Amino acid sequence: MSENSLLGLIDCNNFYVSCERLFQPKLEGQAVVVLSSNDGCVIARSQEAKALGIPMGAPAFELRECFLKEKVEVLSSNFALYGDLSQRVVSVIEEFGYPVEVYSIDESFLSFPDMPPSELEKRAREIIARIRKWTGIPTAFGVSKTKTLAKAANRLAKKGDGVRLLLEESEIKAALSHFPVEEVWGIGKRWSLSLQKAGVRTAWQLREANEAWIRSHLNVQALKTALELKGVACIGKIRKEELPKTLLSSRSFGQPLSSLEELKEAIAHFTASAAEKLGRHRGCAGVIGLFVYSARQGHRSATLTLPCATAYPPTLIQAAYRCLDGIFSKGAVYKKAGIFLTEIVNEKTVQLDLLAPSDLSLKKEAFIRVMESINGTYGRRSVHFAAEGLAQKWRPRSERRSPSYTSKWEELPVCKNGG
Repeated sequence: MSENSLLGLIDCNNFYVSCERLFQPKLEGQAVVVLSSNDGCVIARSQEAKALGIPMGAPAFELRECFLKEKVEVLSSNFALYGDLSQRVVSVIEEFGYPVEVYSIDESFLSFPDMPPSELEKRAREIIARIRKWTGIPTAFGVSKTKTLAKAANRLAKKGDGVRLLLEESEIKAALSHFPVEEVWGIGKRWSLSLQKAGVRTAWQLREANEAWIRSHLNVQALKTALELKGVACIGKIRKEELPKTLLSSRSFGQPLSSLEELKEAIAHFTASAAEKLGRHRGCAGVIGLFVYSARQGHRSATLTLPCATAYPPTLIQAAYRCLDGIFSKGAVYKKAGIFLTEIVNEKTVQLDLLAPSDLSLKKEAFIRVMESINGTYGRRSVHFAAEGLAQKWRPRSERRSPSYTSKWEELPVCKNGG
């Protein structure tokens, strides 16, 4: 990013709820919440639900009476739909030709060359208007000198007409003087209590606080945040770690399991899912671990060091079964299980098994790439291993999940002729 460039943040408004409303217009104006995996906790709320005081992360069972009394529409999460619409939003943003950094499923930073504020605001409004027209998703756009200031501008844009520029010092001071310190990106609840005890209650007060005091009482990251509020760019490109140290795949079951075969199906699914993530990172795991939970025995776990680091799903599934054999207890009722992969290395640096046929690794790699290609074309998990089962009684509850309107042929919306 050049010294004179500006940063914009596009944030989709109440993204999960907006995705649901796109295909269910009847939800417009209603209080809507989206629940986490297994319909456990609230992970998204419409403005109407927020107005009712429904907290983020609250267990759904504790809010049943509230949902009924206030006629709140409760939906299971549909991450396939949200992910697809997120990609569509990003593709629209990229059409404008500015450098884009995707920060999360519903947020993207844009770098703008220095231009007059009037031109910048016009371009910002053009971008959010096109996103709304082409995808149906409402967004807000905040523009300023640094990422932290752009985040603040975006929050203010959501409370206004969708676009907010914080460029002049007078504008920044007026905005930050009334901006709660706990809402500053990078501060939140983590440090806000310490800051408030010290009399720092607004973003402007944090910006003007003594830098040595911030560093000694908080840390370097908090100091960077304060400098960003001054317009000093301290946060570069936010890179996702290319090769994770550990990969975890786990779920609570939709119903308790006591059968070894059903438990194996769940374990196979978790392992295949972790192997898929591993393949995307072009990594191989040297150790696999497994844990299960039952009310009678609590958590039990086992790990296994593999002869050769691998990302080959059948090998990993068989290794997970070996772990399971050592901790499974007949008669126990299991509520949750998961697998983790560690000792992850780049696939190009794996020490190969000298006892294996010379072409075996090539066949395994080709197999993985074919599965990736099919699932990439026809949707995630379009093909899967027979070991994962068909009935899959262990699957988490998602009793209120909307159809995968954009990623499954059999669930595409159907337009019917009224005549």
